[in-house]
Amino acid sequence: MKFKRNKTINTLTPLASAIIALGLTTNAHANIETNEEQIIITPKAGVSEKALQRFLQDANAPFDSAKEKRYKRVIEQSNSRIVKVKKDKLEKQLSRLQKSPLIETAEVNELVELAATPNDPRYTEAWHLSKIKADQVWDTTTGNGVIVAVLDTGVDESHPDLHANLLPGYNVVGNNTNLTDVHGHGTKVSGVIAATSNNNVGITSIAWDSKVLPIRVSERSDGVASLLDIADALIYAADNGADIANISYRVTYSGTVTNAAQYFYEKGGLVVAAAGNNGTDQNCSDNKYIVTVSATTSGDSLASWSNYGNCLDVSAPGVGILTTTKGGGYGKVSGTSFASPATAAVLALLKQHNPRLSNAELESLLETNADKSMFSGSYSNKFGHGRIDALAAINEGVYVPEPELDTVAPTVSISSPRHNDTVSESINVSIDATDNVAVENVELYFQGSLYATDNSAPYEFNIDASNLADGNKTLLARATDSSGNVGESQQITVQLATTPTPTPEPEPEPVVDTIAPSISFITPSENEKVSGVFNVELDAYDNVSVETVEVYLNNSLVKTFNAAPYDLSIDVSKTKNGKKRLKAIAYDKAGNMAHTGNHFIEVSN
Repeated sequence: MKFKRNKTINTLTPLASAIIALGLTTNAHANIETNEEQIIITPKAGVSEKALQRFLQDANAPFDSAKEKRYKRVIEQSNSRIVKVKKDKLEKQLSRLQKSPLIETAEVNELVELAATPNDPRYTEAWHLSKIKADQVWDTTTGNGVIVAVLDTGVDESHPDLHANLLPGYNVVGNNTNLTDVHGHGTKVSGVIAATSNNNVGITSIAWDSKVLPIRVSERSDGVASLLDIADALIYAADNGADIANISYRVTYSGTVTNAAQYFYEKGGLVVAAAGNNGTDQNCSDNKYIVTVSATTSGDSLASWSNYGNCLDVSAPGVGILTTTKGGGYGKVSGTSFASPATAAVLALLKQHNPRLSNAELESLLETNADKSMFSGSYSNKFGHGRIDALAAINEGVYVPEPELDTVAPTVSISSPRHNDTVSESINVSIDATDNVAVENVELYFQGSLYATDNSAPYEFNIDASNLADGNKTLLARATDSSGNVGESQQITVQLATTPTPTPEPEPEPVVDTIAPSISFITPSENEKVSGVFNVELDAYDNVSVETVEVYLNNSLVKTFNAAPYDLSIDVSKTKNGKKRLKAIAYDKAGNMAHTGNHFIEVSN
């Protein structure tokens, strides 16, 4: 078996977490009651099963067969693997896996505990509807025919304002259809999107004619969910007709969830996720496959607890949002958890209004027409491209022409190794591929046969040639774009040499001495009176050796020493009285020089 790699985040945080975006949260790993942790790894394209097993055995990180069976859908879709390590070795093992040339990404399967949110059954004003101008587009679109998957804690299926818009859902944790809301959060999120409206009952939602596909990702009363369960739910949603998926957890940084989001995106959908509620800059970068949302107040300021950063795409109302609650009631809730479904619901309105829009066009329409009045420029790391505006987006997205037929093939070349390079038994191959629209995948052919496929840049492969005979081997790359056009690289030949050539011992590098000597007068002292013949003693030192010492009187050379001791007598009996300058200079073998400076004496004959 050779591995095929799907899209991952290159700037992955080492301990990526799935954070439910309701308030303050507390991290808790997925295996709370065991002595083991799961790490999700994505091998580089082309890494053989044998090479991977050998590395993992040496790293004391074996495959977790039980978890791989449980998350078969995730494993098959993303070509990831699940390994287990001891809790007390987690950080060390994670670091080793992340640094391996065989591994593209590695992250811990984490859980995050859920904090309660405020609610007020007496709250009767849905301010957010007019703020985003949803009420001005309902004569045009209500989300009819659009399916929004809600990946959450379940849903109150009997709620009078929800049951008519709920599709048969799924519980990925229990592998069953039990959708009972274990926390209440999922019922609130679903109500923001698609509570039945215009029926003289309860509240009004944003996309009231859309359908909710509820997918439960938590079995716990505190609402925590693991990265693997969220990824599993995304794949299920993509395979069961969802157009949009809402994840009210902070998952933008997770490679595991991003792989699943890419799968959802490539099937034509859009994934929306909450930014989280820690009130901090996340130091993040844009995720192509996830629309990340911060929360705003009724005054269009950023909510004090909302996360922000360069991964934000848009912002949406998230304070005091009136919605459905577990048990058939209604209440006010706050959090990026509710800014996210508000955004998903507006996308549902846009989707119905012009079903010919691609997912990329939908997102562009949402972002381009967002309200940017709260900041200068076109982008803000607190509001993204702006606060969502349903009316502006609907008015802009009236007609989308059929796209022009793309007949331009990608350009592809093998950047490493080079033609005629000598390679060893583990061959790392890097390929450059570009296209006028988008590269769909890159295939590597080794000795004329397809070796592996990589679905995202950077296009990197690893070939295990340990069982092959030495000699010439051929490499060729093919890139396919989204229209099916194929570009092909020039074939290169490399010389396989699995028997290493002995490396001669390196010649010792010469030591370069850059340290100057030190030199000073012992006698006479500064400004000492002398007459007739007086004695001079010098102290000179070097880290290697002093080569010469020169002594000057009034800039005239008096004596040169080639070895210690540096003692001499100077006759000034015929010298005029007054101040005179003594000076000494020391040189070492490397030519470094030091001097005493002017050292004055008083001649008094």
